[in-house]
Amino acid sequence: MAVLAHIISDKDPSYSCAVGIQTLVRLLESSQSSDTLALTADCVARLSHARTGLSAAMVSIDIVSLLCPLLVSPSQQVKGSASIALSFLSFNPLAERQLLQRCRRNPELMKILIYYNKKRRWSESFLGRWRHIREMTLPPIRRTTVCMMSSGKQTRDRRNIQDSAGNQIFAAQDHVF
Repeated sequence: MAVLAHIISDKDPSYSCAVGIQTLVRLLESSQSSDTLALTADCVARLSHARTGLSAAMVSIDIVSLLCPLLVSPSQQVKGSASIALSFLSFNPLAERQLLQRCRRNPELMKILIYYNKKRRWSESFLGRWRHIREMTLPPIRRTTVCMMSSGKQTRDRRNIQDSAGNQIFAAQDHVF
């Protein structure tokens, strides 16, 4: 109905779009059929790719929270359709934030999204923010050089550390290799 809204003469196009989106949301919320879920997610992808206003309308009624659980469905078709829909929705700033929040809580979702969207376009903002999140969760990298020094029969991993005057200080780590 959302695509055909301009053709339906007796109803306002915005009303027809709203009814169409509401129908898709109801199907995502209540359907147990993998085929229905896959086709509904595919419709969401097509609509969000077709018109900017439609993606904003779907995001405003929290379509991201309905599509994300489909990423862990046993059906490959459902996973693929949901991930494609989410990749198109990633261009919407609100959807981007919602999706990043979910992927941050469960990084496996991002792996699924990447797997099914190898050749699809993603929002550069979304990808940049995801890279930033990943970098922030890594342990800090120390800027020291590692040298191996022999001391008797054992070889210990020692770090070459310099003090503020530039003098070299050697400190052994707790473990022996």
